[in-house]
Amino acid sequence: MNARTMHSSFVGSKSIDFSYGVTIKGDTIISNLPYVGKTHNLSYSNDEGLNFVGAITEYRLDRPKKDANRVQIVAGSGNNLYLYHFLVYDDGSVNLTVSSRNKETIGFDGEITTIKEE
Repeated sequence: MNARTMHSSFVGSKSIDFSYGVTIKGDTIISNLPYVGKTHNLSYSNDEGLNFVGAITEYRLDRPKKDANRVQIVAGSGNNLYLYHFLVYDDGSVNLTVSSRNKETIGFDGEITTIKEE
C-alpha cells in the first residue's frame, strides 16, 4: 500500500510523500508510515513510530461492502502491538486505520500496489 494522505486529530488531513506505505510479505509486515499524535505510555526507549518490520500474529479477511474487502492484521515490534485495519476497494484505493494501546489512532488513504519479485 502506498500512502498519499494522513489523518490524525493532531494535524487533521495532510498529504504525505509517496515513499510511505505498508508491505505485506508472507507472515511479515513492513511498516513505513509517519506518526503524529499522542502517545499514552511514555517509554525511555526509542519510539520507532510506525516504522518497523514485524511478525503478523493475527489476520482476518471479510467483504463488508459489495465493492470492498476488509483486512485486519495484528502485528508489532518489541512491546508494541498494532491493529492495521485496511479497507481495500475494487478500484485499488485503500483506507487504513492503525491503532494500538499506546498511541492515538491514525489513518491513511492510498492505493494498493504489487511488487514484482526478481
